[in-house]
Amino acid sequence: MKSYIYPIVCCIFCFLLVPLLSFSQKLSGFVFEKAENGGKNPLPGVNIYWLRTTKGTFTDESGEFQIEQHGISNHKLVISLLGYRKDTVEVSGDKSRLKIELHPENRDLGEVEITGSKENSLISKLNPRQTQIINIGELQRAACCNLAESFETSA
Repeated sequence: MKSYIYPIVCCIFCFLLVPLLSFSQKLSGFVFEKAENGGKNPLPGVNIYWLRTTKGTFTDESGEFQIEQHGISNHKLVISLLGYRKDTVEVSGDKSRLKIELHPENRDLGEVEITGSKENSLISKLNPRQTQIINIGELQRAACCNLAESFETSA
């Protein structure tokens, strides 16, 4: 009876010890921007990944994130969000919690002018019912004494 207990205890011990040894260390942190009143506004949806790897994550709605450090040889963390300057942070071995501030990117857009033209009269191909759209150009072309006579030349 005693000969069966020892191997069982050893197996149970090994099954409990292996997950503890293979436990991957996680790095957590908080990404924010400075508010006008001096506070910290959390930034949700920030892309965070290890440089030259495919291991990454995003921040949650409160600006918090967790990323695995297991198997990472280059300890540079890249933080990016559209509209903010991309940042790279070197993570030393003793850090387990980071606070990262992102700065808005100041890009002033110049004036954009969009021009276009469309026909005076067109038949909509999107509407299941046959619909003819008439704009001001068609009404001026078919100008007559009153509005009802203007529609006599259209389909």
